Amino acid sequence: MVKKYMIYLEQVNNSMNKLHKSLEPARNGIENIMVKIIEACNQSDSIYDDLNFAISNLEDYKYINIERYLPEQGIGL
Repeated sequence: MVKKYMIYLEQVNNSMNKLHKSLEPARNGIENIMVKIIEACNQSDSIYDDLNFAISNLEDYKYINIERYLPEQGIGL
């Protein structure tokens, strides 16, 4: 089993060296990309009303910790 793993590591090492020395990129950026389109909406969700109010009453460049304003569940994509 160890011999088989050593052979595998050597193969991976050789392919990585070949890839690093190559002038061609490993991925072309077109075929290996996933884009999710999220439609915009014209109204804000009421769960952000408190955050919106806090930010609108804040002076420019003042720090605000938004953790307490975030919903417990994130957006499911």
